[in-house]
Amino acid sequence: MTLIQIQNEEKKIFIFDLIELKSSCNIFFKVILESKTIMKLGFDFRNDTDAFYAQLDIFPTNVLDLQLVEYYFTHNLCSKN
Repeated sequence: MTLIQIQNEEKKIFIFDLIELKSSCNIFFKVILESKTIMKLGFDFRNDTDAFYAQLDIFPTNVLDLQLVEYYFTHNLCSKN
């Protein structure tokens, strides 16, 4: 994991290279990624979560893993009622 993409309320997108930033922005990312009020989207986010925790002591919350959503719908696990 190196890059993180963030979209703000004005729909502006920012891309950050975590390796380049090193620890200078850890608090910024910690506040965002651990916020229970900010929705985070990822695809196969398990490894990212492990890396955030192991490398930056950040445990993301309120995350929707789109891989699970895709699996759920493509394997007809949702009710057709």
